[in-house]
Amino acid sequence: MSVQYHHPENKHMSIEFINTSKKKVEKRSDKLEGSETDVLSYSLDEEVYVLYAGSEPPESAEKVEMDPNTLTAKVEDSTRPIVLRSLQAFVSVLENKQIQEDERLRAYKQLEPDAIPQALDRVDWNGTVAEVGGRLMSNLILRHPFPNANHRTSLTMLERYVTANRDAFDMPKMHTADYEWKEWADEYIRDSKRILTVRRNAPRFFHLARLGCESIVRKGGIEIELDQWDLTRDLNEAHEQYAVKHERLCEEFAERILHRQSIVESTEDGLGKRAFAEYLEELD
Repeated sequence: MSVQYHHPENKHMSIEFINTSKKKVEKRSDKLEGSETDVLSYSLDEEVYVLYAGSEPPESAEKVEMDPNTLTAKVEDSTRPIVLRSLQAFVSVLENKQIQEDERLRAYKQLEPDAIPQALDRVDWNGTVAEVGGRLMSNLILRHPFPNANHRTSLTMLERYVTANRDAFDMPKMHTADYEWKEWADEYIRDSKRILTVRRNAPRFFHLARLGCESIVRKGGIEIELDQWDLTRDLNEAHEQYAVKHERLCEEFAERILHRQSIVESTEDGLGKRAFAEYLEELD
C-alpha cells in the first residue's frame, strides 16, 4: 500500500503528521495557524490519518519578490558574488521556462535568500572539480532556497563552477524537446528527490512502515520503497546521514557530467570559495 507524500489535489501541501487517531490529527491541524491543511485517511494494517499542510504560495514564481541586488545588499563581500549569481540563475530558469514551455513556473513556497549563504558555508571547498562542484550543487538543493526549480538552478551553479575551473566547458543537454529531464540525468534527479524526502521525513516514514505502508509516492510519480531505506526515529540523525548521501550522489553526478564532456582530469583540484567568488565578480 502506498501513501501520497504531496496532497493529491494541492501539491504545495505535504505530509505534516500521521496517527491512527483522527481526533489527534485534527487537534494537530487546529494548531497550524496560517497554514492550509487537509486530512486524508489510508487503509493500511489499520486506518491511518494523514495531515497534509502547507503555506499558500504565490500563483507563479514570477510573483515572488526578488531583486538580486537588493536581496544581496547585506551579504558579506566574500560571498556576495556567488549568492548574486545563484539568484540570477533562478531568474534565468524562470525566463527559460516561459520561452521553452510557454508556461510560468509555479511557486511551491516563498523565496528564502538567506538560505543561499548558509548552503555555501556547508560546502567543503577542498577537493577535485567534480567533488567541490557536486557539493556546491548538493548544498544548494539541500537548503532549498528557491520557490521551485532548485535542481535546475543548482545545476546552473555547478556549470558556472566547472567553467570557472575550465574555460571551454559546456553543460551537456539535460532536457528533451518537451523540457523533460533526459533519461541519463533523470535517474540522478529522481534519486536526489528521494533522498531529500526521506531526509526530511524519516521518523514519519518509520511509523508509516510499521503501520503497513510499503511506499511513498511524490509528485511526478517518484516512488520511495520504504524497505530500501534506513529509517530512523531521530530526525537530526537522518538530516546528517542523508545530507552525506546526497552530497555523494551529486559528486557522482558531476563526475558523470565531466565524463560526458570528455573532461577526464578527475584529480584536478577545484577552486576554493574565494577564488570562485572572484571569478564570478569579474563576469560581465
